[in-house]
Amino acid sequence: MYKVLAADDEVWIRRWLEKTIPEVMPDCRVAAVAEDGEAALRALREEEIDIVVSDIRMPMATGLEIALAAGKSEKRPKVILVSGYDEFGYAKQAIDLNVVSYLLKPIDKQELQQALQRAAAEIRQEEAQAGSAELVQAAILKYLQNYLQQPEEYTFQELARAVKSAGKRYEAVYAGVFQCDISLEKGATPAQVIDRLLERHFAACDRFVVLEDNMNYVFFALGEEGKKVVGPDPRLLRAEAQQASPKCRLELSGRYGRLADLPAAVAQARGRLIESYAGEKSAAVVDTSRGRILAIRSSILLAVKAHNPGEAEHGVQLLREMFSGRNSHFDDCRYILFSLISEMIRLIADADGSFMNQYIGRGYEFCVKINHYHNVPAMLDWFAGYVRQVAEYLEKNQSFNVSHIAVRVRNYMLEHYAEDISLADICDKFGINASYFSKKFKEEIGMNFVDLLTSIRLDAAAQLLLNTRSSVAQISKSVGINDAKYFSKLFHNSYGMNPTQYRERGAG
Repeated sequence: MYKVLAADDEVWIRRWLEKTIPEVMPDCRVAAVAEDGEAALRALREEEIDIVVSDIRMPMATGLEIALAAGKSEKRPKVILVSGYDEFGYAKQAIDLNVVSYLLKPIDKQELQQALQRAAAEIRQEEAQAGSAELVQAAILKYLQNYLQQPEEYTFQELARAVKSAGKRYEAVYAGVFQCDISLEKGATPAQVIDRLLERHFAACDRFVVLEDNMNYVFFALGEEGKKVVGPDPRLLRAEAQQASPKCRLELSGRYGRLADLPAAVAQARGRLIESYAGEKSAAVVDTSRGRILAIRSSILLAVKAHNPGEAEHGVQLLREMFSGRNSHFDDCRYILFSLISEMIRLIADADGSFMNQYIGRGYEFCVKINHYHNVPAMLDWFAGYVRQVAEYLEKNQSFNVSHIAVRVRNYMLEHYAEDISLADICDKFGINASYFSKKFKEEIGMNFVDLLTSIRLDAAAQLLLNTRSSVAQISKSVGINDAKYFSKLFHNSYGMNPTQYRERGAG
């Protein structure tokens, strides 16, 4: 149902529009009437209007001014202008304002109907395009998340393929990092703050925000080929972020010219964030220092997940430099080490299948006694050795326990097949290297991850077809395949018949 605003300074025309609009267009109802331009503008602000039918010559504000306001509003309703004067100037201005139709008085019912139908068709088309665009945005966002969780070549290639299949070609690539506690002004979330900043400064770009870790966000502004993108002054961006909260930290990469440069953009933004804390006095506010702590924490965890002990130790060295001369801030050091060890214990447990592990025991013992430690250098020395051992253990353990993990992954897929899961999600959950595991998984199970997931979903769908009366589309969605046509194609390839034929044959 489309909500219509009828605006005319003649009362009899307003009443005629109220009566006639739903007659000629049952999908429309007059939700508001206005006797002058001021009332029409107020209705646009206060009501969710889809279509405006307005006289051009009205007191307080003209129909052209109403059309201009409608075009600038968030909903951008369609506008049909009515005039008692066949004047070319009015018609030309109406065209410039993207008015749907320009009708002359007395209004012909059929012409009004055609104008309303045209407006409704444009709304449906825009909604369909917006829905398609949202799906594309969601798909790209998912692959960006996968890449940040598992920064491997194969996850980046998955992202590149998703971008290509969406018909996107990016020639302006920006990445940024944002840190903030939850005490933002007016109850806004960090993601909302970033969204507003990106909308203001990167309006011509596709924009994505990823929650990476605790209070850390990574955001992207990707400009398509042919669109004019002018990057903002990073100082201005930082200043606006700190208006939301003085404790916010934001850093932006420089402009890169290809999607292939995205990893470099992320690395540059993260590097700038860490560098932004350099040179701060030891008496700096603890909350401000904690922002850099969180950035280093992320880099250490990523190194451990990638089985890169050298890079993890580099992160520990950054902690040494940061805490040098700051022995009074034991709480910061305890916080970061407790957080890191807790996360590594989870990674070990997922990879090992149990909590009966020497590295879990050592990490747990340290965490239990952490409040009794008062020597920061000694704590960091112990942790440097621990993080290297854990990274090496995880790399070695994945070779010896791949059969065990493959079975656990298969069982997980049997329980969660209806969810939106990917190999990157699974590997992140179990703390394993995706590029290595994808090869070993096929050796152990006999088929690759995607084929097994599809097989599990189709088997579940076959049972639902025989034992329920749900539609094919409902069954497709319930097993994790949102595209019913694609589901039918997969089903036919597997069973040699479409889902309806399979159900009919089973019923017979």
